[in-house]
Amino acid sequence: MKINTLKDFIEKINFDLGDFCSTFAYTRKGLANLSKSPNRNFLFKYADYDRDWAINEGGGVEIQMHVFLRDDKLGMDLDLTLNMCLLRMKRALLNI
Repeated sequence: MKINTLKDFIEKINFDLGDFCSTFAYTRKGLANLSKSPNRNFLFKYADYDRDWAINEGGGVEIQMHVFLRDDKLGMDLDLTLNMCLLRMKRALLNI
């Protein structure tokens, strides 16, 4: 498969995975104990502005996946994401 742009690749992933995107979102919600599931219609979200990566959106504190296309090389990162607003809110609620 020839990849012309990251956007084309992300659209192909999201389309070809079909119902798996929804299954993945609900499973992730349960495993991470999230109050709501991430978007169920796609696995990766691509922004149309100048960015060489796409994100698998998630909750406030969890491992997130990023797919990137740099120097004609496709790759994936796993990052621990911390939503500081969410952390402050949880901390405040726990102190009540």
